[in-house]
This record gives sequence, C-alpha cells and structure tokens, in this order.
Amino acid sequence: MTGDHYLPFKISNLTMITTEAIAQNAYLDVKTLYATGTAFQQQGKIEAAIDSYQQAISCWKKSSETTLLPWAVKAYSNWGCILAQEGKFDEAMAVLQAGIAVAPDDAALYNNLGIVLLELRKPQEAIARYRRAIELQPELAIARYNLGKAFQQLGLHTFAGECFDRVISQNPDRVAVYGDRAISLIAQGKLAEAMLCLQNAIALQSEFVEGFCHHVEMRLADLAELNELDRSQIACVRFLRQLQEKNGSDSAISSLAQNPLNSSSLLLNLADTYFHLGNALAEYGGHEQAEQYYQKALQIQPKNADIYLRLADCLSQQQRFSAAIVIYRLVLAIAGDRSDVCESLQAVLEQQQKLLLNPKVRQGLKPLANSESPLK
Repeated sequence: MTGDHYLPFKISNLTMITTEAIAQNAYLDVKTLYATGTAFQQQGKIEAAIDSYQQAISCWKKSSETTLLPWAVKAYSNWGCILAQEGKFDEAMAVLQAGIAVAPDDAALYNNLGIVLLELRKPQEAIARYRRAIELQPELAIARYNLGKAFQQLGLHTFAGECFDRVISQNPDRVAVYGDRAISLIAQGKLAEAMLCLQNAIALQSEFVEGFCHHVEMRLADLAELNELDRSQIACVRFLRQLQEKNGSDSAISSLAQNPLNSSSLLLNLADTYFHLGNALAEYGGHEQAEQYYQKALQIQPKNADIYLRLADCLSQQQRFSAAIVIYRLVLAIAGDRSDVCESLQAVLEQQQKLLLNPKVRQGLKPLANSESPLK
C-alpha cells in the first residue's frame, strides 16, 4: 500500500507556523494546531504530528465555532493516514470513523477508510466506502482508482477495468493506473490490450524506464552468479526493451490480437518476470506475495508445470494443504509422473494427515467455502 492512495490534506503557506512559536507558548487555535501537525508530519516527526492533530480536535470540540469544523476534519484525516501508514489499521479505522461521525459528507474520509478496510481484508466494506466517496465527490479520481483496486482484489476484473478506464479518462498521465488496467486485462485473457496499456505506461515515463534498464544491465554485466531477483530484473528489462521498440512491439501485439494463445517472447519475458520475482519472495518467506506473482505468471502461461509446482510449494508453506494437493496433482497431469512432484505430494499428504489427527484441529474443522480455490 502506498501513500498515493490516501488523501492527506496539505498545509498552505498562509497557515504555516513555526515550531519556535509553539515553544514560546503562542496562542494556538484549531487552524494553527492543524498547521503545526502538518509541519511536523512533513518533517517526519510523527508523534509530534499526532499530538498536534489531537490537540486541534480537542480545541475544536471546546469551541462553538462551526467554521472550524473543516480543520478538525483535516486533523482526523491526517491522523488516520499516519496510523494506517504505520500499519496500525484498527486504530486508523477508529480515528477515521470518528471523523466521519462529525463530518458524514467528507469524501476524503470515506476514501481513506476504504483503504484501511482493504488492508484489513474487508473488500466489500471498502467498496461501500469508496462508492460513498464517489457519490459525494464524483470527480474524485483517487477514490475511483481505489475502488478499481478493491474490485481487482475480489477478481471482479470487468468492474475494475471500468473504474481504471474512467480514471485514465480523467487523468491520462497517471502511470500506475495503466499498470493496474493491464493486470485486469491479462486476467481476462485480453493480452494484446494489456500490452498496449503497458506500452502507454512506459511512454509516460520513458526516461525512468531507460534509467532502470541501464542500471540493471550495468549492474549484472559482470556478475558471476545470479539470484532469483537478478533473473526477475533481467526478464523485466527484456520485456521493457521490447515494448520500447515500437515496430517490434507493435508486431508482437498485433500477433497477440490475432492469436491470444500465442506465447510470444514479449509475454514469456513478462511471465518470467513474475515467476522469478515470486521465487525471490518465497525464498525470504513472503509466500502470500509470491503466490500472487505465480498466479499472474499462470495467467500468461496456463500450462507451465514449473510455475504450478512453485505455486504448490508456496501453498504448502502456508499450510494450505488441500489447495497444494490439487496443484501437485495438476502438475502430474501436465508433466507426467515426475519423481520430485510425487515426493512433494506424498509429503504434503502426510502433513495434512497429521494435522487432521490433531484433536484441536478436528474440533475446529469447517466446510471448505465455495470461493476457496487454489487458482484465482
């Protein structure tokens, strides 16, 4: 989660006060307390910023001035953003809900609460908050973008795509939206359209892309041994270079449009990027994130046994044995009776059996939900 998804309120030059004024016990009203908080926040002094926001809210509660409410709302919003960015999602939710209680028509508060709910794995509730934000402020592009991300997390790529398209029409220079739009298009099997989206994203940041590619090429030129992250970056550079080459990429994209199942080198490099990045994450214990990248790689190469095998291993590490067993058996169906896969499958079956024999586990067993699937 990045701060770009939030709507923190910015300090203006008119309301800026110095920390020296605070030290001199100058008179502080709601606006100046809020401004102090934003100044501290910009300096990275988080505890001082939160304290200032809390004082601003307390000062507003004691005041009868209704004109000061917007500043208190801004204090609630920024305080909630800080907590969320520090991973304190339950606390952030409580603060943002308190803000909504006093300002039920503030779109930014609903947007920020939606982000927190999504982090708490409550996508349906997040969607409701994003929709409320858009209802209050229809041109709030960030809320519509976040709504698309929530739909994407639920696998509702058609709805996600509609959100992203609307954001692109409002903000055609917002690079991240093209990338997310491409992810949903790939999930829908619309590979040619996805490549065009990524091509547009690269065109918007050509200098950055060129710098990244050059840095990777220089760093890895004389490297004797490559790790999985290195391999991911190599595949990524190849993919980006192909998209940069206008004539070659146009030909590859045209071929995809005519034959979506064609595994062009363009797509293979993208799949390799996801695959090796998943491997790198898995090596360091990031199994949930690795799983997501394996899923993306499989959307491009749905018959690749090696990717399925890594996905099965990843599921096993998360003790999601039933899902892992399904994938191991799928690998055997694709690649035949591979001894390494048979051994892994047998090991997982034994682990599952031990788990089921545990009395505490047996008491807590629940039927598998219809939505639970190893493949998303």
